Amino acid sequence: MTLYLSQSTISQAISELEGYYNIILFERLCKKLVITDIGRELLKDATDILTKFENMEDHIKELRHSYIFRIGSSAAATQFIDLLVQELSTRIPDIIIKVFSFSASFAESRLLDNGLDVAILGNKLESGDIITIPFFQDEFCFICGREHPFYGRDVIDPQELKNQLFVLQSESSGTRQVLENYMRNNHMEIKSNWYCNNPSLVKEWVAKNRGISLLSKYMVRNECLSGELHGFRLNGITLDQPLYVAYHKDKYKSKAMSAFIDICKNMSLYIDTF
Repeated sequence: MTLYLSQSTISQAISELEGYYNIILFERLCKKLVITDIGRELLKDATDILTKFENMEDHIKELRHSYIFRIGSSAAATQFIDLLVQELSTRIPDIIIKVFSFSASFAESRLLDNGLDVAILGNKLESGDIITIPFFQDEFCFICGREHPFYGRDVIDPQELKNQLFVLQSESSGTRQVLENYMRNNHMEIKSNWYCNNPSLVKEWVAKNRGISLLSKYMVRNECLSGELHGFRLNGITLDQPLYVAYHKDKYKSKAMSAFIDICKNMSLYIDTF
């Protein structure tokens, strides 16, 4: 939240609060302001009050048919978010939908400060103030480019992954965590010289034979159909992860939010049209 206030105005407001309640909200340590424990408690209570106020505004705007619905999407949900938004727009034609691409950790902070209404994530959030519901099991496949020896093979033996070069996503990526867990549990080392946080760039580098990678099979559908990439799986092994819809536990359950959660829970009904 941006206050658009000068530093002196903010300092005066803090001083008045400290004087009114006879408390200390900040301490100056090593020339830095550090919030005190009682300051953290006041911040939590104030955030709760602001969230309730903004929920009231959302409700009033919804009643006036000018509701803005804000959705956060992590990289794990990139291939599904358009489908979900289209279905929500069909159900509620007059809604204004804004979509933001965030990391899971940043989406969590935006949910906590009411900067988002909901988020679609590949990781379960740990905050006790956020409700996280699994709604779809996203299945992964390995991919390679035309020049790779695995091209044209639909199934490989898991041991053939040894000594392969990988194109990896960022360490916070849920897809990368699935890959790392599998390789570690099977005593195989991941070798990589190419790292990025953009699935589109992963596909581009794999197509250029910089290495193989692991992505949602829905994310690489078009490239595999065109022959630019080839998808393959491990013999006898299925790699997948749940997708989650997350929202603040105190968030007002608007018509849009209720509809969106219902769409997520029933996504298997729409996935064939994707």
